[in-house]
Amino acid sequence: MNSSILGVNPYSWLPHVDARGKWQRVWDPKNFAELGENLLAEQISVSTNPLTGTLRGLHYLEEIAGEWKAVICVQGKVQDVVVDMRESSSTYRAHQSFHLDGDSNDGLLVPPGCAHGFLTLSPNTILIYIMSVPYDFELERALRWDDPALAISWDAVPKLVSERDQNHELIDS
Repeated sequence: MNSSILGVNPYSWLPHVDARGKWQRVWDPKNFAELGENLLAEQISVSTNPLTGTLRGLHYLEEIAGEWKAVICVQGKVQDVVVDMRESSSTYRAHQSFHLDGDSNDGLLVPPGCAHGFLTLSPNTILIYIMSVPYDFELERALRWDDPALAISWDAVPKLVSERDQNHELIDS
């Protein structure tokens, strides 16, 4: 795995492909052990997105929750964005953008305290989320996807954004 400046680890394991189709590992704690963490899967979720231009995010749990999040694209293509919201980090408020593709089952391992969101670049996109801690409503936070303070360059203008995600407060408001 190659670390990015935010501590996000992009990964993709080669699938086994034969006449039946494809089989691929998407969660492997032994390989994640190089991060110095003993990661267990506490929650697994699936995000299905029929329309190109669907934007979800930017969501996270406060760093104190200790949530590692693996995000794997199993169908379609997305622009995935991670924003460092760890106040003690040298990359605080910085973001990185990644392209995840279901053909290669690309994924990210997002560290605690980092916000995550994605924009679908193809129809019928499916992502799997694997979280290391149970969801905690009290520690949930969110950022506006179009916050000028973040200056995220999305690949396209989002066509479908939830009312909730459109109404998060701006960082500097």
